[in-house]
Amino acid sequence: MSDTIAGRFTLLDPIASGGSGTVWIARDERFGNLCAAKVLRQRDSGDLLRFVRENTVRLNHPHVLAPYAWAAEDAHVVIAMPLVTGGTLADILRSGRRFSAAAMAEAVRQILDGLTAVHAAGWIHRDIKPANIMIDAEQPDLHLLLADFGIAVDTNAPRLTQSGIVHGTPGFVAPEIMMGGDISPAQDVWATGQIGKRMLGMDDDAVAEAVRASADPLTQGLVHLLDDLTAADARKRPSPEIAAAALSRLGLRGPFHFADGTPWHPQREIASPALPQDPAPTLILVPQADQTQVDFRRSPSGGPPQPGSQPGSQPAAQAAHAAPVLGNGPAPGFASTQVDQVRPDRGERKPAKGLAASAAVFAFIGALLILVGIFAPGYLS
Repeated sequence: MSDTIAGRFTLLDPIASGGSGTVWIARDERFGNLCAAKVLRQRDSGDLLRFVRENTVRLNHPHVLAPYAWAAEDAHVVIAMPLVTGGTLADILRSGRRFSAAAMAEAVRQILDGLTAVHAAGWIHRDIKPANIMIDAEQPDLHLLLADFGIAVDTNAPRLTQSGIVHGTPGFVAPEIMMGGDISPAQDVWATGQIGKRMLGMDDDAVAEAVRASADPLTQGLVHLLDDLTAADARKRPSPEIAAAALSRLGLRGPFHFADGTPWHPQREIASPALPQDPAPTLILVPQADQTQVDFRRSPSGGPPQPGSQPGSQPAAQAAHAAPVLGNGPAPGFASTQVDQVRPDRGERKPAKGLAASAAVFAFIGALLILVGIFAPGYLS
């Protein structure tokens, strides 16, 4: 049974549930495409503020999964983003699979590439972890997208969270943040390095020792890079732009493999009767477009466009395993959520009230911010 919010987003099937809301497969009635719709009830002001902040992150980048539209009706607020059905990097790592050096390098490059755009837009993600790295199952080869900006910080705006509180996921929080230091883009870089190490299995001491002892020049160079990304001193970490550029210079191309030689072959991890057998048309946001401007361009093969696909992208080629110069040597090369099958109770809702409901949401948020600024100014510092 479907339910439509604000006359636009028809909820079809719940696919994940978390503390801040429920994610649904939904149909955007305005454009006729399937999307992922995150629904939040206006019961907790803190969650609502974070929800609004997540919707303000508008980035059009092939490795960033950001919202493209929002709607509100009565007690419900929803933000919509392109639907990605390949699960998360955490799903693969939980299965015990390790990546080849080349596959890990390409994955880390894509994450760093996305972070470059995020940081350039003035944002710090603060929760880089495998569960927030989505896999595009409609792409023939490795294609990752950075998601979930629920605790991201706009460096040009007042802070919404109280100082002295550590936000993030254990194992992916940079040491300076754990010690109460100031937030910075470098903490996202550190977390990305941790992801790379886990992709190689280096969270296991025995595996880490074997990886570090590898005679493969590519593996040696990449380990040096991961050590640079996870340097204890944030000032010694390379920027995501510099690190991504260095990885790009390696010229690695697919097809990529796991450490055991199994080819990378992404598959849909979300099973739902709402999903068609063939890949569904997916929105490609027009660069610097507003939340409703879209492009239904088809891929060169005639199939539907895919999230993050770029016109004129190069075909896959065999990986080049030349000996790279990485790290801080004499000639440095570098200057998930589990599916919830239980349909949550959406409650009784009144008929749509259009713009009046939207205005009420913004009035509520504005009043909340004013009150917080008057009675608890330290909360916004």
